[in-house]
Amino acid sequence: MRIALLLLLILSLIACNQNNTTMTATIHIESKNYKIDLDKPIDISIPVQHQSGVGAWYIDQPTIKHVEVDGYVGKVELGGSTNFNDVSFNPHSHVTHTECVGHITKQVYSVNQALNRTFFKAQVISVQPEEFEDDLVITLEKFTHIADDVEAIVIRTLPNSGDKKTRTYSHTNPPYLLEEVAVRFRESGIKHLLIEVTVRACVEQYVQINAFHASVGISVKD
Repeated sequence: MRIALLLLLILSLIACNQNNTTMTATIHIESKNYKIDLDKPIDISIPVQHQSGVGAWYIDQPTIKHVEVDGYVGKVELGGSTNFNDVSFNPHSHVTHTECVGHITKQVYSVNQALNRTFFKAQVISVQPEEFEDDLVITLEKFTHIADDVEAIVIRTLPNSGDKKTRTYSHTNPPYLLEEVAVRFRESGIKHLLIEVTVRACVEQYVQINAFHASVGISVKD
């Protein structure tokens, strides 16, 4: 009987795959239902790549190198039994990462402790940075249509070219958020901010992170 049920389950799974069955879910948030297609996620992360990818803060590119120890070689191509690599990178320079108040305080705060939720209702906003003196800035006027019930803002700067995945920010002057934008987000109850440019006013100068301080409600002098 168990064998028959197992065989029936296997046949059902095969039939589902052959029929290209999709996996969907409905999420209830307050008074609204949202239907999502779990087979079509949108990945906005930037991965670690060996000697490639995004770079900033004047440090070398990431390295991914196989392990060699006591005669063991962690690379199948070189005769090893498995691929076994050491990965060296800096989250602030090479990949998308999540920060919290601990980025700017003497006391250590863990992102895992600060970010205790996985899902947020987010709004994607595309902005064209404006020229301000010798800089490109993201101003408050770009965010006049923030929905009342969103908890996360995803900022997409324009032009949205593919070279963002391999861009080097060292010795450049990338766009940055004005402090007033971060204050607006904090006062509006935004809990999570996603942005694909480096969080600094000018890479060639010393750090000016007023917007970061404002977003977490800490004075620059604290």
